[in-house]
Amino acid sequence: MDSVAYSTRTKREWWYDPVVPDVRTCVVSYTDLDGIKHSVEITAASLFEGAIIGMNAMKVPDWFNRSTLTIEIRVKSPEIIHTVSNAVLTAWLARKGRTPREMTLKARLSEMVIRHTPPRRE
Repeated sequence: MDSVAYSTRTKREWWYDPVVPDVRTCVVSYTDLDGIKHSVEITAASLFEGAIIGMNAMKVPDWFNRSTLTIEIRVKSPEIIHTVSNAVLTAWLARKGRTPREMTLKARLSEMVIRHTPPRRE
């Protein structure tokens, strides 16, 4: 039985069935400053997890500090396209998780961002 995507708490955040999360294949894309669109195929159980895994997989330098960056996440089968601004993603990650599962997910994703973000030069 497939889980169905549904909205929880906010319109910007979606999750699959919390009992058995469905990991979906997604294509994560962004357009660089030269206007070139870059994409990678990944698997994730939530929209924000997909955005972070995809951007880290593409090894985009300092992407998390670019608040104007827009990330597109195309979920396959059935195909659904979501667009998330980096500012919304950053705000979601900064908020405290409301359930133990969400807290664990945010801790794991925060660690991924820290590992792939080079130190700032002063």
